[in-house]
Amino acid sequence: MSTKSILKTININNNDLCRSFARALKETQNTQQQTVDYLHECTEIQKENVKDFFANY
Repeated sequence: MSTKSILKTININNNDLCRSFARALKETQNTQQQTVDYLHECTEIQKENVKDFFANY
C-alpha cells in the first residue's frame, strides 16, 4: 500500500459509514501479513526512459 493513500484526510458524515470504517480498521490490526509472489520481474527505469520502455506496447 502506498504511504500517500494512508495519509489522506477523509470526512465521513454518516454514522453507519463511520462505524463500519472504524470496524474495518480494527479488523485489519488482527490480520497476518501475506507474502507476495511476483509473476514478472520488476524493473526500475529513469523518467527519461519511460517512452522507450513502453515503445513495444
